[in-house]
Amino acid sequence: MGINTHYYTVYGKRIDSYDDELSDALYGEGDLYETVEENEHLNIIMDGMGGDYMVIGKILFDSGDLRWSEIKDTFVEIDLDALPELRESATQEMKNILPAFVHYLDGDWKIMTFMHLS
Repeated sequence: MGINTHYYTVYGKRIDSYDDELSDALYGEGDLYETVEENEHLNIIMDGMGGDYMVIGKILFDSGDLRWSEIKDTFVEIDLDALPELRESATQEMKNILPAFVHYLDGDWKIMTFMHLS
């Protein structure tokens, strides 16, 4: 066994708690995981190991799963002028797919870089 390891840069919101209802909508009864996983405008990263956070927004950089040497991005230039459009697209997709949780996208968005273990 091992731990899947990704480095992400995301433009969005960090939620400092784990929402079981959102998790159920994605992985349980709602079964929307594939819908969000394949979405080009909205990404949701949930800390399923510790339950400490959720990050909702748009992935700008994904290292790939380093555990399996599945390298995705090695270098990405971020167009800061495109951020408002990325936010609008992600918010619209959240309204379409998970309207009960769109409130998580209110407030200031940030560019975040972090290591995600799963």
